[in-house]
Amino acid sequence: MTVASEAEFQQRMKQVEDLIAQIESHPDPAARDLARRLTRSLLDLHEVGIGRMLELLPDTFGTNEIPEAWQEDPLVSNLLILHELHPLDADTRIAKAISELEPLLQQHRAELKVLKLTEQEVSVEFSGGCGHCQSSQAAIRQMVDDAICVAAPELRVTISEADSPEPAGGSMLPILNQGNRG
Repeated sequence: MTVASEAEFQQRMKQVEDLIAQIESHPDPAARDLARRLTRSLLDLHEVGIGRMLELLPDTFGTNEIPEAWQEDPLVSNLLILHELHPLDADTRIAKAISELEPLLQQHRAELKVLKLTEQEVSVEFSGGCGHCQSSQAAIRQMVDDAICVAAPELRVTISEADSPEPAGGSMLPILNQGNRG
């Protein structure tokens, strides 16, 4: 993805989040419900279209497996996740994201452990690290939060410290919780 398209993607996501916030704060419950149903219908339409594209993979690429480049591309990967079509489950994507952070964690003598993974949330425990370097720990925690959010944007992320019961974090793509899938 080019820098321009990445910035454009981020700008569009911000616009979507702002519009969702406006819909959710609308005083008319019927209008809110109508907007939610419209959003769900559009997402369902896209899911069917993307699903059909995936069915055509053997004709295009000679295989029915989703190309690795699609899985690695942030935009395409997030679309696959949004429509529940990504070939890797959240657990695998999170494990991969954490393993990619291992060199950084080892450098700072820090460890991560997944405590809980549900359909809505992932909780990880952060331990170790340079105790005297609070800004470094905060930066590492932010990198962990960012990496997990990129890997599994459909989940809320909570990060707790091994010696602290207070969770931190809490990123989630709000559009994924619009209505029930069925």
